[in-house]
Amino acid sequence: MLIRIFKVNNSILIVGLLLVASAFWIPSFFCEKETVFSGSPMPFYSLICSFFSTNKILSASVSIILIVTEAVLLNLIIQQFHLLKNQTYLPALVYVVLMSSIPEVLLLHPVLFANLFLILALKRSFGLLGNTNASSAAFDSAFFVSIGSLFYFPSILFLIFVWIALAAFRSFSSRDWLIAIIGIFVPYLFAGVYFFWFDESRQFWSETIFQPIINKVSNEIIFLKSFYAFLIFLSLMIVFSIPSFLSEMGRNKAVIRSGLRLFIWFGFFSVLSFFIATANALFHFCFAAIPLSIIFSNMFLNIKPVFSEIIFTLFLLLIIIYQLNYF
Repeated sequence: MLIRIFKVNNSILIVGLLLVASAFWIPSFFCEKETVFSGSPMPFYSLICSFFSTNKILSASVSIILIVTEAVLLNLIIQQFHLLKNQTYLPALVYVVLMSSIPEVLLLHPVLFANLFLILALKRSFGLLGNTNASSAAFDSAFFVSIGSLFYFPSILFLIFVWIALAAFRSFSSRDWLIAIIGIFVPYLFAGVYFFWFDESRQFWSETIFQPIINKVSNEIIFLKSFYAFLIFLSLMIVFSIPSFLSEMGRNKAVIRSGLRLFIWFGFFSVLSFFIATANALFHFCFAAIPLSIIFSNMFLNIKPVFSEIIFTLFLLLIIIYQLNYF
């Protein structure tokens, strides 16, 4: 039923997204089980935690608002550049469900904030398709990636994604590539000056950034059987949705093919980020939620409605079972 409701393009569905997200996050409001981010927090995330970490209800509420905001922004990008055959809120729905599906990460974790800036970087990267000044778009995209990395450092990897967008949408210009590097360095320049001023440079550069990557946090996570059922079903959805996505790419204009290809690259770097995870790698699934939202939505739009509803309902049931077993 949810697929049919969100297939339309109506802004009132933002309320529906809030309801769906809230339904999945209900356990985090009342659960006594302590779930914390085990990595070394970057400065922006530490600042946020100082305000919200002691209030479980407030932190869950902020998480829901963040997820829904990101879902709407991602949906606007997909609609603006006509990346799906229909104007629909399905990508937003899929994003909300994916971001709320794993109970181990139902907390105010840093990837929630990093995703917001990665989506903004994605939007500016798509701006390269039009008549936007390439240097400006390259700087903005890299700048957003840099801000995201000050919440969660492994997201710095997506600078390479910005360069790929430049290579895909514009003719080569060393000036644009250099400007992207400057966009990355500007936030770190200000952060470096701040920590140098307060004599905390070593803590920032060594203990916060480099040591967590070299000496990864050892997390012993005991996965429930319901997690493996969820993972298998999710993997099957990916396997069956990719051929449909590639077929859709072949039927579209070159400019749309380039845009869809950019999501594939984003997915590639989402997977690659697992290998530089500084803590529990499950948080990195949130990176993958961005490309999977459009890939799954394309599948739901291209198969028979009854099959879409069955697949999505089964997926929701597996998530609910997983969360009930966990909490």
